Amino acid sequence: MEDSITVCQDTEEVIDVIRRMITERSLYQNSDDAFYVMDMGYQVKMVDQWKRLLPKVYPYYAVKANPDPVLLQIFAKMNFGFDCASLHEIQTILNLNVQPSRIVLLLRLCTKGLTDSITGPMADKFGCPRNETSHLLTLAKNLDLKVVGVSFHVGSLGATADSAEVYARAIEAAKNIFSEGRALGFDFEILDIGGGFPAKTTVNYSTLDFNEVVNIISMSLDNEFGNDGTFQVIAEPGLQFAMPSTVLVANIIGKRRKPSKGDPMSDESGMGFDYFINDGIFTSFLKYALVPDVTPVVKPVAQIYANVPSHTCRIWGQSCAGNDVVVQNCKLPEMNVGDWLFFTGNGSLYTTRSITSASPTSNPLCGFVHLCKSDSE
Repeated sequence: MEDSITVCQDTEEVIDVIRRMITERSLYQNSDDAFYVMDMGYQVKMVDQWKRLLPKVYPYYAVKANPDPVLLQIFAKMNFGFDCASLHEIQTILNLNVQPSRIVLLLRLCTKGLTDSITGPMADKFGCPRNETSHLLTLAKNLDLKVVGVSFHVGSLGATADSAEVYARAIEAAKNIFSEGRALGFDFEILDIGGGFPAKTTVNYSTLDFNEVVNIISMSLDNEFGNDGTFQVIAEPGLQFAMPSTVLVANIIGKRRKPSKGDPMSDESGMGFDYFINDGIFTSFLKYALVPDVTPVVKPVAQIYANVPSHTCRIWGQSCAGNDVVVQNCKLPEMNVGDWLFFTGNGSLYTTRSITSASPTSNPLCGFVHLCKSDSE
């Protein structure tokens, strides 16, 4: 399925457009493949919000979060920078006529140790404990290395509400490292506050509130650095922009009834269903396999199911792998093969364009339909 840009009325909701697309079928060539629908207006609003709430922090969009070409063009036109992690990503951004000065190649080497509160898988993999920074800076000076700043990354997967205070402690630690570095004669030019900012989404990635995080970051930068204009503050947002704006729509290609009351997948009425869709954890849902505590939020597309009783259901992917479970336990009405489901908040770290499945089943084409409201510029 080819990507497309669809102009919709400013009064239309995304679900209304999805229903119209499925009914008309003309927008994706009568295909029954899974597809994404991205609300481009959301992206524009989020960029405006960032510039309004964090004017001192220049954003470098993390391309790995979602390298959709139309999305990248929007960020390029709105003067975003780009955080690239590979030569391919750099070339993709250069092909958009973005100046090299707006591209950073970030290979993270220091994320742990700014505070004892920063924990998690990345903290185990990377890091420089705070009590070692002075020694490392001295060693760098003796080796005639150029150190230009400080970087930290709080992250959002598994973050809790009290994690917002970690930004304050991390910025305080960064200020102390700035002082150590400058005392040794280093010209610190960059403070990178990382990525993983919370996003408004129905998927339970984070309990943090973006406005709360922004307030703490702004206040901490003012408290620690004041009007120091000798360096630039940058960030690497990705999930916050990519995830909430995009819905994945998948087709039910198989159905199995679970009528036994003794079956854990049956509800009080003794009814339960297994649904099989034309996507799975080896393609669009790989991120959920990597982060098992996060569960996709799924709903039926057809309006006729709005007031129909729900049953305990399980959703399987299309491959023959026994672990290809998209949703282990959810509530859905009894539906039919050929009906559609949509998964909200599915725009970050999608993988259907970059992964080749080892299973005989081919990846869904998963084209993108980009929605632009008629009143959008």
